[in-house]
Amino acid sequence: MPEQDSKQNKPQKSSITGAVHKTYRWSIEDIVVTIVLFFGFGGAVLLSLVTHAQSAIIAVLLASAMSALVHRFLGGLTGSEFVFGAIKLAGTMGTLMGVFFVLNHYLETQSGAGHKQELRGAWRWRYQKDGWVADAVLAETKDRGKYDVTGVVRKGDGGQVLFEITKGSTAVLTTPQGNLDISWNVIDHVRNRQVVWKTPEPLVPGLCFSGKFYVQPQSTPGVLEPEPWGLFLHRP
Repeated sequence: MPEQDSKQNKPQKSSITGAVHKTYRWSIEDIVVTIVLFFGFGGAVLLSLVTHAQSAIIAVLLASAMSALVHRFLGGLTGSEFVFGAIKLAGTMGTLMGVFFVLNHYLETQSGAGHKQELRGAWRWRYQKDGWVADAVLAETKDRGKYDVTGVVRKGDGGQVLFEITKGSTAVLTTPQGNLDISWNVIDHVRNRQVVWKTPEPLVPGLCFSGKFYVQPQSTPGVLEPEPWGLFLHRP
């Protein structure tokens, strides 16, 4: 009997095991993917809402984020290829470039309707050679893609007015990609004359509008002065 009592009083092993809490440890790959996702999606949203970034920049950020997701959770796409001329890319890199080209084309197509709002407002141009600073304002008109332009060119910031961009000056979008053609009526206070600044070819969009224009004296219509001027319009 004592032996039976001792067996009954002996603590029994519990068959219920306690819950095991496992702490997930972040690997270097997880950290890198998270950073790419944050800057990819977050940067794309921020640039599209706050700035006037080109569609290619936004497409790069979105493509990087989406490729990081594919690589992390699917291990890449087996058999995916991107071919551009003599260049062939496979796997995650192929996915990256493929997504970029698709998104960039889509964003460029959609941005055509947004150019009108994006171009409104203040623009600046610096002619570093002579230290000129031009401030121009684009105002939308009833004609789609056409803007009235006014402004001044000064000798340095807040300096003497050298040129005035007057009434009748226009800037016109000529392509869905946003190429800009200008024809500005200008009072030249340096030579005491009136001229027209005209672009032989539309300005190329990018981080700024870049290109060149020629001076056409109003006294000799159709005759352009031989030396072109460089032009780089950007947001102030």
